[in-house]
Amino acid sequence: MRAALDTVDHGPFAHSLFQTSFKVQPFYEKLGACLVSNRIVNSLAEEPAKNPFWDEVVMRYPAPKPWPVGDIDLRGAGY
Repeated sequence: MRAALDTVDHGPFAHSLFQTSFKVQPFYEKLGACLVSNRIVNSLAEEPAKNPFWDEVVMRYPAPKPWPVGDIDLRGAGY
């Protein structure tokens, strides 16, 4: 997991947005991730207002970086 997060720390990506479970949430928090409270949608889906993620927790990494307020439109499926 640390190698994947290194692409955010030292690579072209500003953030990582991902889904997980409540059970695994503490693991990601120890790595420096935090919960995302924004509403997440997929405007290209048949049900655009429906949450495109299937897991109950959405997180972002790294927690200290600035994060936008308001809705987040994935404009595609949430994997």
